[in-house]
This record gives sequence, structure tokens and C-alpha cells, in this order.
Amino acid sequence: MKRRFVKELAVLAVLAVAGRAMPAYAGWQQQADCWKYEEDGGWITESWVKENDGWYYLGAEGKMETGWKQTGGFWYFLNPVRLGACGRMLTGWQWIDGRCYYLAEGNNCEYPEGAMYVNGQTPDGYWVDESGAWVDARGDVVEILGKGILTGSQAESKESRAVSAGGGSKSGGRSSGRSKGGYSRSGGGSGDSSSGIASGYSRSGQNSAGSRDNSEGKSGEEGSGRDEISQGSDSRDRQDRNDREDNQDEGVRGESQDQGIRNDGSLEIETPGHKATDSNAMEVNWQIRFVDRDTHQTLLAETRQGQIKDGEKLILNFRNRIVDQEQHVWESAENPPLELEVYGPGDRIYYVEYIRTGQLDEPEDPFLEARNRLKSWLEMGKQQEAALTGEAVSEIPDSRILVGDSRETKGRLLTIFGRLPFEEEHAVYLIGKNHEPEGTALKNYYGDSVQYSKLREDQFSLDRDVYTVARFSVKRVSKLREEETGERTETDFGEAWEKAHWNVGDVLTGEIDGECYRFRCIDQNYSDLGGNHQEGALFLCDCVIPANTGSSYIYEPLEDKTYGYVFCPGPAVNFGDGNDYKYSNIRRWLKTWEENFHRARDIDIGVSFAYMGSTGQGMYDQLLESDLKAYPIGNQKLTGKLFILSVEEALKYRDWLWSFDGSQQENSLSQTGAFSKGYWLRSPVGTSENHNTGLVYGVDLENGRICPVKVRPDGTAEEKELCVTSSMGIRPAFVMPQQ
Repeated sequence: MKRRFVKELAVLAVLAVAGRAMPAYAGWQQQADCWKYEEDGGWITESWVKENDGWYYLGAEGKMETGWKQTGGFWYFLNPVRLGACGRMLTGWQWIDGRCYYLAEGNNCEYPEGAMYVNGQTPDGYWVDESGAWVDARGDVVEILGKGILTGSQAESKESRAVSAGGGSKSGGRSSGRSKGGYSRSGGGSGDSSSGIASGYSRSGQNSAGSRDNSEGKSGEEGSGRDEISQGSDSRDRQDRNDREDNQDEGVRGESQDQGIRNDGSLEIETPGHKATDSNAMEVNWQIRFVDRDTHQTLLAETRQGQIKDGEKLILNFRNRIVDQEQHVWESAENPPLELEVYGPGDRIYYVEYIRTGQLDEPEDPFLEARNRLKSWLEMGKQQEAALTGEAVSEIPDSRILVGDSRETKGRLLTIFGRLPFEEEHAVYLIGKNHEPEGTALKNYYGDSVQYSKLREDQFSLDRDVYTVARFSVKRVSKLREEETGERTETDFGEAWEKAHWNVGDVLTGEIDGECYRFRCIDQNYSDLGGNHQEGALFLCDCVIPANTGSSYIYEPLEDKTYGYVFCPGPAVNFGDGNDYKYSNIRRWLKTWEENFHRARDIDIGVSFAYMGSTGQGMYDQLLESDLKAYPIGNQKLTGKLFILSVEEALKYRDWLWSFDGSQQENSLSQTGAFSKGYWLRSPVGTSENHNTGLVYGVDLENGRICPVKVRPDGTAEEKELCVTSSMGIRPAFVMPQQ
């Protein structure tokens, strides 16, 4: 609580302004009617200072400056508004005294951040003249009197800034004390948007979007007053400019200028008989919304907004006809222009009403056939995906089927293969966008345990892109047939489990998470970790269960309040938050399926030793036990029917660690995949004094060793699946009563 209080004081210190309480901190000191910054016992002068959310400039006497400032050959604008971050350097498009200027949003080869662009083109493609003001296609300055931040002074005229901006070294601005690091952009309100038709209907007392923050009593709340206040737009509205150009084409320029309509079709402010002076004028926020007449719920064009002095006239020109994205035609309820005398107090909202009058014919789509082909193949791919995952086709996103490069293709194929049942062939459709999917990654990862073929089903062009449809027939081969091994196999869930005596090589089948797995007897005289005879037979799973088993995608609300598909991790994607098997995801998951193994014995599976070291790479079952050193950590009381091996058991049954499906040879590559490069052991890594290391032992199938493994991924992978899903699978075991 104390840290948060200190943090809030730090935020409020720079954001408060004259007339509002500002606690001094980090060097800021209030002196009479100004703010100064103290450092090493003196005042900072003629230099930039970085504080919290932006940059500030201290003048010759150490005073925090506001308004236009020239330094290092560039013009900057420091927020003069006495609400919000007064003095903070602004960036981006800013309306100031009725004209629009672009202040660099980031350092580049020509302008340091915050510097005003002059006599050239801005990064977003618009032009400014020698004074920095935005100009239209004819080279005329776009000017809307009273719009934006009003400085109350025209001391820095167009001519003076033009001369100053052209002089000095541009590199000087980059070395003006702001090279110590980046800083955040300043935000602003939104300015004028698209034009439309007005009904004159108004409503007061509401806050308009982008209006200034008048909540004086909220200075104690975290973040209060941090938003930059701009009485217009920090970014010119592109629709506004488009409407201006369109109106020009439609003959709007010919309308009477006596009514306050500019040649470019924009709005204009006129002063009634008794003009309020700067000393007694009140700024009123206005907003104009373009809506349907019946409900006012359909927004037909972007809202326009700004500020005007109390009692002045607002004149707006706009179109009589709007066509929306669905080709609906809307006609204005009244004819332009709209003339309003705006009075406060309170914000003013005006509604421009439209009536729907018709529907335009849809233009002929030259790519209609190609779009339908893409839609049809996407549906086919989703149906095949749903057959494997059990999801509804409607819940599968296009991104599961569409791939843009070899990395995405590999990720999709490896994920799908990890979910395939044994010995069942499955069709997988991938659609490459400017890329032809290939299945080489399957062989590289899974070797002889995969059989696949690829067929190019279709290829077509759509909107300058080429789509290639590939169909993969994939089969996971990991079970050995009885006639190939000469060994006896399981019969069924009933008779096979009724035997009284078990021999090495006997096989039983058990169900885990809806899948049937084979377990092979590897010890007919199993003893616990203390060497006590258990009169049991140890059965070890004939394969490795991939870590992504049970993972899926779900359709749910996102942070931006839209809906989308989100990766939902399975129950055992990693070992857990720590390396204690008792509280691991692995034990929790296996325990839920012990009822399917009710004939198995409930044995002691507590961990009594931690280990340090790793067996030699490539040693496989020829490993040296001396490479692993045991440390006693106490006797853990833990029992269970379905479990994973410990390091002690792994050393004892080393001949079986890298052999699967009854093979007499090491065939670990038959199990390796993106989510089964090895499998977990339940022993932690560490010493007697420190065994909570975040590491646990595992069997490395690719490198033939027993080694430490992190209990979970570090979360830095690009794919969400790999951020939480380990490459270590699960190889469960159980003990049957033995006579």
C-alpha cells in the first residue's frame, strides 16, 4: 500500500498545474506563479527534462515554458492548457489557433521527436508549408478559426515561424537534452470528421468524446488528469479532408460564402453582434453526430467535435446523401448548411438526421468465383479438423487452415499429428497463402512413426494473392503388430485384467482421457523404493502421451470486447508451478483416470531423494549411475495407482527407457514429436538443502540421456501453444497384484 501511495504522488506531481495542488517531488518546485526543476542544489535552465509521461522545457530563468518554443533549430509546442499536463511537449497532428501542425512522433533522420515539420510532406502523406501549417492541394492553408488549442496570442506569426524554422541546424534539435531515452506520445481529442446533414436537435449537459477533462475533484485518483487536453484534434481526420475534396467536386464551392461556407466546404465560426472578449468568454465543447432519424442508433459518419466560445455561431456544410458500407442510401432530413448559435454552460450535442431511401446494386465482384472456392476449401478443412478435435465446425477459425509460410505449416502439422490416434489415417487440409504447404517437417520430427502423402487439390488467384490447397493423408504408426513381434497382446478390458500371474512382456490396455493405451509388463517382481517386496507386476506405457493432449481452441470474449478463438491448454501441458510431484499437473491429471485402473495396486510413490547431474549424451541404456548424485530430502507420504517413474526406477529399468511397443531395440525416435521429445520423471533436481529449483528430471528421447528439465516453458515463444506447452510428454505406469 505504501509503494502505491508513493507512486501516485509521483504521477500527480508533474500533472498538476497552477490553481491545483501539486506536491513537490523529483525536483519539481513551485516558485510564485511558475514551476522550476531542482537538481543538485540548483535550477535546470535552458534544457529539456524528462518526467513521467513526457518532456518539459525549462527556460533561461528555470521557468517551465509553455506554447511555441524554438530550440536547436526546430519549433516545438509545449502544452499551454491549464488542465492536464501543462508544459508537456506535444506530438502528432495538433490544431493550434485554427491551424493544423504536425509535430514529429518519433526521432528520424530529419526531425527529432516533437519537432514541427516544415515545407514538406509528413509521414502520413500530407503537406505543410514553410510555417508548418497544413495546406490543401492548391497550397492554401487549411484554417478553421477558433479550432484547437487557443494560445490567446499570435505573437509567433506564420512569417516568423517560417523564417526561424528554416534557420539553424536540424541536428541541434536532436542534441537539446532529449537524447537520454524515448518518451510517450501525447494524446489528444478528436477533431472534425466527415460532413453530413444537421437537424438542429440539441442536447446539453453531456460530455463529448475528446472534450476537455473538467473533473477537478479527481486529482487524487490514479491517472487523473494524465490525458493530454487538445481543443480539437491531435490527428487530422482523413474523412474530413475527403469530404472537403468530394464537396468541391460536387459543386459545394459555388454555395454562398455569405452564409459562412468556405470554398473547401468546411465549417466556419462567425461572431454575433456582441463578441465576448478573451477575459469573459467561456469555451463550450460541441459535438455533431450523423445518425438515422428513427432511432439515432445508426452512426452514418464519424462524429465531428471541437470547441467554440460561448455565443458564437457554428456553420456546417455537408452532403445531402450518404451511402453506407452495405450500399444503403440515406438522404438528409434537412438541407445544408446547419447554422447554430452555441451557448453554454455544459457540452452541446447536435444530431444530424438521415432517412433511408433506397439500396444500391452490389458491384460485380471479379473474384467472386475465387472467393467461393476459398470459402469451400476452408469449410472442408474445418470439417476435417472438427472430426479430429470434436469441436463444432463453426468454432474453428480460418487461421487453423490458412498458413502463410513454412513455420506456420510446420506448427499446424506437428500439432495435428500429436492428436492423432494410433494406426488411424486422417486427412488434413492446409491452404497456403502465397506459399505451398509441405510435409517434410513430419518426417524430420517423427521419423518412421509417421506415414503421410500430399496432394495439391487446387490453386487459384484472389486479390493479387495465390492460394494453394494441399491435402495431407497422415497416419501415426507406433504400435507393432503381434505377427511382427511374436509377442502376445491384450485381449479385452475384461479377461486380460483377470489374470493372477504376470510375466514380463504381458500387455494390458487402459483408457486415459478417452484414448486407449497399451501397457507392457517390465517387472514381474516389483519392489518399492525401500526394497520391500510388493508382490506386484510393474506395467509401463508402450508410448509417450504428448503434452498437448486435451488442448483446444475456445470461442470467447477478448480484451477489446470482441470475440475470437483462444488457445485453451490441456490438463498436463507442463509439469506444474514447482518440481514437487505431489502438487504437479501430471499427478493431478493421472489421478482423475485411476478409476479406469481400479484393479491396480495403490502403492507408495512418495519422493525421498533429489538429484544433481545428468547422464552422458547418447549413452542411452549404457548410462553411468555415478553421473547422478542423490540427496535425501525426507520421506514423502504419497500413494497412487497411476504414476510416472522416479529417477531410481529409471535407473533400475534403463533397458526399457528408450524402447517402445515391445521392441527389443532402442526406438525412441518413433515417439518424438513437438510435444513429446522426452517424458517426465517425478524426482526433483537439487540438494538436501535446496531442492525447490524449478527443475525436475526427464528422459531425453532425442539425445539418449536422463537430464534436468524446466517444469514449464519460459513463455517467450511466438506461438501461444508453445508459451505454456512443454516438449515433454507423459509415460505412465501402474502395478498389478501378483501371485
